[in-house]
Order: sequence, then C-alpha cells, then structure tokens
Amino acid sequence: LHSVYPGFLAPPGRWRPERFHRALARASDAIIVHQQVGSADILIRQGVDPDKISVIAHGTAMLDAIDRAQARAALGLPAARRIALFFGVIHPKKNLHTVVTAFDNVAREIPDALLLVAGAPRRRNPLDLAYAAWLRRKLRSGTHRGWLDFREGFVPDDELALYLAAADVVLFPHRQSYGSASGVLHLALGAGRAMVCARGPKFAEAVAAFSDAVPEAFVDAGNPHAWAQALTRMLGDDVLRAKMADLSAQLGEKTSWLQVAEQHLAVYRHALGRERAQAARA
Repeated sequence: LHSVYPGFLAPPGRWRPERFHRALARASDAIIVHQQVGSADILIRQGVDPDKISVIAHGTAMLDAIDRAQARAALGLPAARRIALFFGVIHPKKNLHTVVTAFDNVAREIPDALLLVAGAPRRRNPLDLAYAAWLRRKLRSGTHRGWLDFREGFVPDDELALYLAAADVVLFPHRQSYGSASGVLHLALGAGRAMVCARGPKFAEAVAAFSDAVPEAFVDAGNPHAWAQALTRMLGDDVLRAKMADLSAQLGEKTSWLQVAEQHLAVYRHALGRERAQAARA
C-alpha cells in the first residue's frame, strides 16, 4: 500500500477505509507499507492483523554523482547562488504557496538565495485550476523580485539528476494528513541532498531517521515564519547542510532498490512457506 487513509468517510458507493483495509487483509497473505507511523499503525488501529503487516521503505535509486557547477551550467542556473529546489506535480496539498510566502524573508536574510520551482500544476478538478491561477500570481511576484525561477512543466527523466545536483537544499512542504510514501523524497536521498520537510505523516520516515540529529530540517507545514527560519538556517549554514546531506546519503544507501528487493523477497518467501504449511496440514 503506497498510501494508508485513516479517515472514516468515503464517497457514495465506496467502502470506508477501515472496511476496505480489513477486507484487503483477509484476502491477502501479506501487506507491505512504507512507514510505521501513519501507515502500519493506522492499519493495526483499523483492525488489520499485525502479523500480516511488513514495513519496507520505498526504494531509492542511487543517482550518479554530478558536479554541481556542471549541472547548473547545463540547466542555465547561476553558479554562485544558494538554491532551494521544489520539484514535482503542483497541487494544493503540496503546499508550495507556504514556501513562496516564506522565501521573501529568506531572500532578505540571504540575498543570493534562489527558490527554483520545477513542475507542472495538476489539472484534475476546478480546485486545482483555481489554485494554479492563484499560485502563479504569487510566483510572478517572486520572479519580479529576483529570488524565484519557475520552470513550468514536467521535468524529463534525464534531467532529474541535474536538478538535484544543482540544488543546495530540496524542499518538501506537503500538507498531507495521511501516510503516503514519497518517491520524490527518495530521489533526493539517492542524490545525497540536504532537505527541509514538513513534519507529519507524509514524511514520517524522514522524521524518524533525521529529526533527532537535525531538528532544524522539520517544520510545521502551514507556518511561513517557521519555514523562513528553517530555510535561512539550512541555506546559510554550510556545516549543517553538509551534515544533513551526509545523513540523507546514508538513508539512501540503506533504502536502495537492491536492499528493498531483498526485503520484499523475504516477505514473499515467508508468505509462501506459510501457505505451503497450511496446504500440507489440510
């Protein structure tokens, strides 16, 4: 399960989350989730047998090291500025507007700071369209002031590593109240990048791994003042940023697809062994 919903409501004609999860567990030999907090603990609270649940991290692609100066030159980015990167599909839960609001203060404290936004607004419903139109006005203001570079559109796969190599810090401001693995987070881990994340179930994996060592990297999602402080600290402190990047690289190696594949195989072997034992008893 990539995401686990803790709520009690469901659209008309659909099962509520707890009913669906319990039925899924009854029909399954094993359930894999990516986090304990916000995922495995929710399933257990909803009545799923804990013995059927395995926690295995979302896999990490280990990206080739790219020289920062070369990456910035390839993308047409300034060589000397401190770059905070947000990339991915843009919609209200990604909470980009909070970072944009915060960055005006960041740029006053760190004049060479640049917020780089690379991604395409989602167009799934009228709320998405209204949010995109409202956000564009905020983005234009930052562009006019010189601290924002907005590159609208999906980032091609062959440019992902370039964007990550070019960034000093990668931002994850998502305001999301349920556990759901972040593939974008694991791309940043694979590149060994420093990051600042919203504190909550979306990034419970990162909170568990880093929050004691680097509490400055975790911020309440909807607090622009706190984001401004965190970004100013992370962009302005080379030692702290290097520490965060080293921790990020370590977790990336620990959750590499090779490691994750072995953990999946162990779950499959266990489920098969249990099934064969039951068949033999029958």
